This record gives sequence, C-alpha cells and structure tokens, in this order.
Amino acid sequence: TTNPKITEKRKTPVDVIPLNQPINVSANKI
Repeated sequence: TTNPKITEKRKTPVDVIPLNQPINVSANKI
C-alpha cells in the first residue's frame, strides 16, 4: 500500500489541486 497512486486516490481533489498549500492545511480545512 506504498504505491503513490493509492496515496493520490486517498487524497481528495481539493488536496491535489492546491499544490502551493501544505497537505496538512488542506486536510484541516476539510
């Protein structure tokens, strides 16, 4: 389960789109 594709699917589109924002911040906003 260390495949990058799986991690990308786990991330919501909102986390993937704003690359300039840290993933932690995006997760907190959700």
